[in-house]
Amino acid sequence: MPDKIINHVVIDEQPGKFYAPNILTGLEETEAVSELKSDLTTIGAVDFVETDGFIGADGSIGSSPSDEAKYTNKINVKSGDVVSIHMTLPQDKSMWMAYATYNTSGDFVERVVFISNVTDRVFDYSVTIGTNISAISFTYRTYGISTTTIQRYSPLADLYTSVPSASVSGIMQDVGEQYETELGTIYLGIDEDSNTRCRTKGFIPMHGGVVIPSGYPYGIQYYDADKKYITSDPSWNQVEKKVEVEGTRYIRLVIRKPDNSVIATNDIETIAKSFTIIRELNGSCFIDPPELPSYFSDEVIDCRDKLESYCTEKALVFALVTDSHIYNYSDKKSKGWWKDTIRNIKAVNSVYQLDALVHMGDMVNGSLPKAETIDLIRETRDDLRSVLEPNFILVGNHDDNSFTSYPITEAEMYALFCRYNEKDVTNRPTNKLYWYKDYNSLNIRVVFLSSHLGDGLDGQTSETWGYPQDEVTWFINEALDTDKQILMLSHMPFAQGYISGNSNLPANGNLMIQAVNTFIGNGGVVIGLINGHTHFDYINYNGSFHEISQGGELNTTNTSDKTGTSIASFVPESAIQYGRTERTLTQDLWNILVVRPTSKTCKLIRFGAGTDVEWSY
Repeated sequence: MPDKIINHVVIDEQPGKFYAPNILTGLEETEAVSELKSDLTTIGAVDFVETDGFIGADGSIGSSPSDEAKYTNKINVKSGDVVSIHMTLPQDKSMWMAYATYNTSGDFVERVVFISNVTDRVFDYSVTIGTNISAISFTYRTYGISTTTIQRYSPLADLYTSVPSASVSGIMQDVGEQYETELGTIYLGIDEDSNTRCRTKGFIPMHGGVVIPSGYPYGIQYYDADKKYITSDPSWNQVEKKVEVEGTRYIRLVIRKPDNSVIATNDIETIAKSFTIIRELNGSCFIDPPELPSYFSDEVIDCRDKLESYCTEKALVFALVTDSHIYNYSDKKSKGWWKDTIRNIKAVNSVYQLDALVHMGDMVNGSLPKAETIDLIRETRDDLRSVLEPNFILVGNHDDNSFTSYPITEAEMYALFCRYNEKDVTNRPTNKLYWYKDYNSLNIRVVFLSSHLGDGLDGQTSETWGYPQDEVTWFINEALDTDKQILMLSHMPFAQGYISGNSNLPANGNLMIQAVNTFIGNGGVVIGLINGHTHFDYINYNGSFHEISQGGELNTTNTSDKTGTSIASFVPESAIQYGRTERTLTQDLWNILVVRPTSKTCKLIRFGAGTDVEWSY
C-alpha cells in the first residue's frame, strides 16, 4: 500500500464538486477499482494537482527542500460557497496549512494560515467564500516528528463517495486514536485491577487487520459482534500481530512494560500512543462520509453487527425516522441535526443493505408561508431519496402547514410525498396518502396509513389529525383482506397509546383498533402498529396487538431522560423521552426495524439516544 497523506476538498454549495489528488494512484487496476473510477466520475469527482513548493504570504510560490511542502492548483468557487478540506496525517508528522484566495481577475488576494504544527490524525476545516473571490488553493508543509511508526494505509481509506457499493477488498485503514488506555488488566474478557498492566478502554472494531507495537509487550482479547468474549492471546507479543481469530468483530489490548514494572499514571498516554492499530476494510465497509465523528461511526459499526447477528433468518429491514420538524433554512439545529441523520442512515446502508427507508411524518414544522414550507419539504424529500430506493413518506400533522394560514392541500401533498414512488406501491386508492406494499417472499403486507383527515376537516379535538372514513373503509375491505402478516406504519397512534379520555385522541382511531381486532379474531396475524407523533418511546399491548411509539429525530429541549406524565399528559407513565446532547451520539435518534416472519419476532435497533426494543407477535 502506498504511504500517502489523504486529502480532499468538497464544495457544499455545488453538490457533487469533490476534489482529491491522485486518489487511485498506486492501486492495482482491479475490477473493483475500475468500478470505483466510474462511480467517482458519476459524482463529479475531479483530480486536482499538487505541486512541490508552497504559497508565500505575498502569494508567491516558494520552495522548501527540507520539508514536504505542497500547493494545489486553483479551485473555482463563487461567493457563498462553503469549501471544506479533509486531511489525514501520518502519526510521524506535524503539519502547517494555509489557503490562498484569488479575485475574479485571477489576482492574489490573501493567504490565511488556519493550522500550524498540529499532530491530529484527522481534521477538517471549512471556509465560507466571500464576495469577489473566484478561486481558492491550499498549501501545506509536513514535518517529521518520529521515524519509528510504521504507516500502511490506503489513499481510499477516507474516500467520500455517495455510492454505497464502492469499496476495494483488502484495503487497510489506520484506526488512529479511536482508543484510550487505562490502568488495569483483562482476564478471560473481564476487567481486573493491576498496577503493572494497562488496557484499552471500550472495544475497537476489527474485521481483520494488524496491531503494530513500538517497544511494549501486549496481548489481545477477542470479542464477537455482541461484544462477548471469544478468546485471548496471552503471549506478550512485541512484534506485529495479525488479527485472525474467527468471529472477531472487536478487540481489546493488555499492555505491560518490557521489565514488567509498575505503570505510573503519566506512562499510560505514552503507552497508548506507541501502538498503531490497522483494520481491513472488507466488502462494503466504507463509512460514508469521512466526516462522521467517531461517536457516529462507532454506532454505524455497532448497528451493522447487530443486524448481522439478528438477521439469521429471512427478514424485512427498514430504516424508520420520524418527527424531524425542520423549522427553516437558517435554523442550524434542526437543519444540522437532519443532515447528520441522513449521513448516518446512508452510512448504515453502506455497510448493511436496508430494504427501504420510511419517514413517518412531521418532516417539517409547518410554521412558514406555504411556498417556504414546500421548498423545505422538497429538499428533505430529496435527502431521503439520496439514501436509497424505495423510500416512503407518511404525512404528519405538521406537514400540511395547517398551523399557519397557508395550508397545503391533500392533492399537493400527494404530488410532494407520494407520486414519485407509485412504482413501489402494491395498492393505493387514486391520489390518496395511504397505501400498502406486499413483500410476497416474506408473506408480509406493510400498510402505510395517513392520519390526515382531509382538506378543511377537523376531528373531535378541533385538530386535523385522525383517520378519514374512506381510509377506514379501505383499511377494512382491502388492506386487511389478506392472509399475509400485517405491519402498520402511521404518524399517529390509533388510540390505545394515549391516556383514556385525553383530548389528543385521533379521530376514528377506535374504528381502526376494532378493525384490527376483528382481523385477528378471524385468524389474521398482526406484527404491530409503529407510529411517531408523540416524541416518546413506549410500547403498549391491548391483548391483541402491539402499538409502538418512537421518539422524534429532533428534540432539542431535554438533555436528560424524562418520563411520560412528568412532561406530557397524553402518554403513559412508562413513556420515555430520551435526553439529547448536541455533538454526541445522543444528538441522533432513529430506528432500524427488523421483522422476522418465520419466528414471528421483531426488533427495533436504535441509532443514537435510547435503547433497542424487541417483541413477539
